[in-house]
Amino acid sequence: MTKDIIESYLDKSRLQKRVPEYIRIFMGADALTASLYDDENLALYRPQRDFTMIEPSESSVFLQNEETHSTPSFYEIEKSAGTELVGMDEYGSIAVVSGEKKKIATYGLGGCTAVAVVSEFADGTKRGYIQHYSPLGDQLSGLVLRREMGGVEQQSPVSCKMVIMTPGEYHKDPDGKWIMTPTSQERVDNLIVESGMKNRDRDVKVYPYGLDCGLGSYGQGTLMIKFNYDGETTIYTEMLPVKFDEEL
Repeated sequence: MTKDIIESYLDKSRLQKRVPEYIRIFMGADALTASLYDDENLALYRPQRDFTMIEPSESSVFLQNEETHSTPSFYEIEKSAGTELVGMDEYGSIAVVSGEKKKIATYGLGGCTAVAVVSEFADGTKRGYIQHYSPLGDQLSGLVLRREMGGVEQQSPVSCKMVIMTPGEYHKDPDGKWIMTPTSQERVDNLIVESGMKNRDRDVKVYPYGLDCGLGSYGQGTLMIKFNYDGETTIYTEMLPVKFDEEL
């Protein structure tokens, strides 16, 4: 008798009839109407045979909505704002006349070194220049900067300000305070030499940045030059304004 009962439960037609019930138990009622069971179709992969065209659950819809409404990235925000964006192993520049508002920026440094230069000329025009190179492009980075600054020098600029943003690491200073210094001081020194900047103490700032910040943080690993309508020009390192009369 026991054998007959077991065989009755293993009967194929009975199993097929019970499948909707099993689906309802394990997948929820919403999956029942969308599931197609065809054990005879061996061309279908097992999960496809059991649960084909399952409608999304409330939780999956919620996750999709979360992704759709996620916070826009620095790149997305600045791209939509018309900012001139410079990628890795690239350089770019913008020219600005009096009363004009423009921005140029680079992003996603993550171990790379970037340089920003603001040049002002006697006729009131300004030039914003940014370059972004990986450690493998150190030599090219210096050559590209030399060419840029050579061209600027030929136009007899009234002033030039430069910011070098490079990977850094923490060290203790003689007073026992933890400070961040460039991972490669040689790289920084080479860029300063190639730039030909005359007053390095006044017109050059070095910003070492850490690599252990939270991924996806807005502004992390970014360098920007912003020209405002009122004539004010600001260089931002990770969205913090650089003040040339103060220590970074």
